[in-house]
Parts: sequence; C-alpha cells; structure tokens
Amino acid sequence: MSPTMHSIAFDTVINPLLKGLEKENSLLLRSNWTWQFRTGSLEYIRHAKHYVPAAAQENLEQFLDFYPNVKAGIDQHDHAVEALVAACSRLHGTPSHLPSDRFPNHPFG
Repeated sequence: MSPTMHSIAFDTVINPLLKGLEKENSLLLRSNWTWQFRTGSLEYIRHAKHYVPAAAQENLEQFLDFYPNVKAGIDQHDHAVEALVAACSRLHGTPSHLPSDRFPNHPFG
C-alpha cells in the first residue's frame, strides 16, 4: 500500500473499526449485550463492517485484501457475533413461566 492509501485506510477503515470494537469490548466486559426484542438483534454489538461508514466499505474490502490476517480476525469476530445473537435469540424465546432453577444464569431467574 502506498503512503496515501495507508492514510486513507486509517481515516476511513482502521479508526472507525477500532472505535466500534473498543466500545463493543467495553460492553462485553460488563456482559451488557442490550438485546432488541423487536428486531431480534443486539443494539451495539454487530458485524465489524457496520463500524465502517457506508462510503468506505470499498476501502474496507481493499484493506482486507491487503491484510488477510486482519480479515481472518474480523471473520472470527463476526462468527462470534452470530453465535451471541443466536444464543440471545434462543434465550428470548424461552418461556418466562418455566421454573427459574432451570435457567440459573438467566438475569431474571
């Protein structure tokens, strides 16, 4: 990558990714997932590409092509997000009338 491309990557891809992932990490450390039952999604934890502005998505793809190890890490992150969404979705679908001892780690159990 040329110096100009590096600068563009930092401004449009790396900095937004880091900002989003740092916020996400802070929430995860506190087990604050904020499930949105109407949309069936997490409010602040999402696929990494959603932290990069829409106008910079092409820059993200180009950056990931240059750095396959970063792409592998982002893929791993996104798979973990999908697993968390699936787990929260299953929990959301758990009937609330079941005895709480069946779900000892449930925050309302």
